Order: sequence, then structure tokens, then C-alpha cells
Amino acid sequence: MSMKLQDKFKMMADYSCLACCYLEMVGITDERKPFFILEGMRHGFLSEDCTVVKPIEFIGLTGNENYKNVIKQTEYNEDKPVIARFVKNGYNHFVIVNGRTKKVIYNSLEKSNCVDNGVIESYRVLV
Repeated sequence: MSMKLQDKFKMMADYSCLACCYLEMVGITDERKPFFILEGMRHGFLSEDCTVVKPIEFIGLTGNENYKNVIKQTEYNEDKPVIARFVKNGYNHFVIVNGRTKKVIYNSLEKSNCVDNGVIESYRVLV
């Protein structure tokens, strides 16, 4: 049995930070992100808990075909936007940072304990 719409909204509220970051990286506004996240879930590119299982296919839903792969790295120092996974006490949150300065460029939350008090554990680099 698949989840009902409001259950999906709850999952999106709590667990869609990486999906939001991928969409932000390809220029999708916050107002349009829920549509693409629901579509990603419908197509199986995101799991029911909003885990991104097929990032390139998910990005492809937006019509953007500029990227062929996502590489997970522990270091990234280029002066351009990159998705960073912050961790703190077993929790994590994805945001977009400048790869050189580590300054947050995009955060789907107003406040995040992971970002404020945690450390960057890894990066997701679109290539």
C-alpha cells in the first residue's frame, strides 16, 4: 500500500533536504520543489522517505540533462556551489555551500543544528 498524500508531505517536511538541494542546483524554485519531489517519489527516483536513490534520473525530471553522475567525496575545495552533508550526534542535513569557503549558499531549513554545530562529513558533486 502506498503512502497517502499528507503522509508524503510529512516525509517531505522532515527528509527532503538532499532532494531540495539537487533541485536548487539546477535552478528549481522552492515553490516548484514539492511537485518534483512528489514526481520523484512516483517514479521511484526517491524512496517513500524521500531518500534520493537515483539522483541523475531525479534531476532529469526537471528537463536538465547537463549532469551524468553524482560523486560522493570527503573533500571538496573548488570555489563553486556543492552539496554538503553536515552531521551532528547521529543526525544529518544537506545544504549547498561554497566548496572553498564552506559558507552556506542554500538551506531548506531556517535553522539547522547539524549545520550550526556539526561538521561536513561528505559532499555530493554533480558532474
